[in-house]
Amino acid sequence: MKKSILLVDDEESILLGTGKLLEGLNYEVATAQSGEEAIEKLKSVIYDLVITDMLMEDMTGIDVLKVAKEIDPHVMVIVLTGHGSLETAVEALRFKADDYILKPCERSELEFRVKKCMEFIDQRKKILQLQKFLPLCAMCNRVCDSFSPEPFKGEWMPI
Repeated sequence: MKKSILLVDDEESILLGTGKLLEGLNYEVATAQSGEEAIEKLKSVIYDLVITDMLMEDMTGIDVLKVAKEIDPHVMVIVLTGHGSLETAVEALRFKADDYILKPCERSELEFRVKKCMEFIDQRKKILQLQKFLPLCAMCNRVCDSFSPEPFKGEWMPI
């Protein structure tokens, strides 16, 4: 199944160019030309990744980030900005942005960052599946062997 991306930007040229790039990488891409449109889509569809512009006319990328994480805490969010500063980067990270990229960015850089987010999503899914079958320590990411007669008294091993 293709991973899905919601691309949010008020510049149509960014939506078309970046959307075409991401579709070429075999992702399912939906677009929104405003933060409000993005939020409406987030309420009805589950996306793996949201890529949002920082400055838009109706709301900021931080606003989109906050709402996206409220709706789905596991959704990955990359904030793109042409007006980056240390303050906006810190603010984005404070609200749990998964990445922060300055525009214009190289095609290869965007591909790399998106790929890293998707790899993280795959790893998280594997861990959640393993947790259904194995006793897993959330602190040290070790599993307990199930050969001990008493639960959680066996040897704790790295995954």
